[in-house]
Amino acid sequence: MTDLRHLVAAPELLVCDLADHTLAILVRALLVEHPALANETSYESRVGRRARDIVRVASRLRRALVTYRLAVDETLDEIDLPF
Repeated sequence: MTDLRHLVAAPELLVCDLADHTLAILVRALLVEHPALANETSYESRVGRRARDIVRVASRLRRALVTYRLAVDETLDEIDLPF
């Protein structure tokens, strides 16, 4: 979770945190529905292939959110916040 002072200075971090948690829940739900995804098993079904695509894209987006959050945190740490 992001530091409260940083959320006040950069409220988009709250949305980033929510998106990150939502993507984690989505991936877990897909793994429950398609357990073979955890083993990188090849899917023949169209639904299974799309689920695998979503898991991969969600992983990349979560990494991008972490990178963004770190960049904002570093920037905010460099300035003197009035609170």
